[in-house]
Amino acid sequence: MFRTKIATAGRTIVFDYLDKDAFIPEKPSPQRQKAFEFLQKIGEQMKKDGFNPASLAENLTSLGFRLHENLSPAEIEDRYFQGHKDGYHAYEYGHIACPVIK
Repeated sequence: MFRTKIATAGRTIVFDYLDKDAFIPEKPSPQRQKAFEFLQKIGEQMKKDGFNPASLAENLTSLGFRLHENLSPAEIEDRYFQGHKDGYHAYEYGHIACPVIK
C-alpha cells in the first residue's frame, strides 16, 4: 500500500482538524470566522466539510491506521491551555488526532 512507502508500521502522525459543525452556517462562531479569515489571508486550503470525530477511528482504520488519541476542544483546553493568562484557547470546533500506522 502507498503509506508503507511514506513511513513504517508503528510511526505516529499528529494532525489537527475541524469537525463538521464548524462548517454549518447556522452555528455562528466569532472565533471560527476569525480563523477562517486568517487562513484565507495566508492562502491555506481548507477541506470544506470537516471530519466527524465519532467516525474518525473507523475512517483511519480503513486507511491502515489505528487511532491512538482524538482530543476534543475541551480536552485540548484542559491539557494545553489550562492556566494560560495570554487569552489563547482551544478552537471551538478544533480537534487533535494522533493515528499510528499499522
